[in-house]
Amino acid sequence: MPTKRYKPEQIVTLLRQIEVEIANGKTTPQAGPMITGSASPQKSRLRNPLLYSSLILVCVALYVVYVLLSRYESNRRYEEQTRQRQNEQRHEDDVRAVEQLGGSELAICGFYASPSTVRAGQSAQLCYDVANAKTVALDPPVASV
Repeated sequence: MPTKRYKPEQIVTLLRQIEVEIANGKTTPQAGPMITGSASPQKSRLRNPLLYSSLILVCVALYVVYVLLSRYESNRRYEEQTRQRQNEQRHEDDVRAVEQLGGSELAICGFYASPSTVRAGQSAQLCYDVANAKTVALDPPVASV
């Protein structure tokens, strides 16, 4: 830090002021700084290493928070896409299973009698296969035929 240069007249004036302060009961170290303006030269706040290290720590903390949040969001989007793909695949599998079982429409898949020819007084067995039916009824009822 550069030192201040005084003219001889200023030095004499400062020394007289210090003499007055000493005469009033102050010691030389107490009287000197009052005349010159300060007890010690002011340090610049920008020369404080705590300021820079604190700024660096804050920047690092903000970066870590940013990375964690971006990873969280990315993971959430990935899980949502995976869930959608699984739901679509499950729906496609369900549609295929319904189609394999005869679709969603009522259908008579098979109907036959054993023996194939029946004469009066003989009995026969009827076999049928129906898809997507909740109940099946024969008309006229079996007992009356």
